[in-house]
Amino acid sequence: MPPHIYNLILQGTHALLRKHYTHVSSPIEAPGKTTFGDVDIVVFGPLKPSYDPSLTPHQTLNSRLATLLNARASINGSGAVPLTLAIPWPDGEK
Repeated sequence: MPPHIYNLILQGTHALLRKHYTHVSSPIEAPGKTTFGDVDIVVFGPLKPSYDPSLTPHQTLNSRLATLLNARASINGSGAVPLTLAIPWPDGEK
């Protein structure tokens, strides 16, 4: 995806996730990149029990996050990559 789409998705997902977590972060991208394959996000510090992985079943939490981010599809993983979501391309953007 081009940088302007990447930034729209990154900013939008961060804004939504900050309503539910104290810390939302993404790694810094390599300088000079002209395209992006995905958006990586790490969250920490749930603000509500319903977003706390220690209190909410894995599948339930993943489903809740997929709904929050309007994901078209999701893959429930484990370990370092517990959830992969297909976030839709922003409306009206090319």
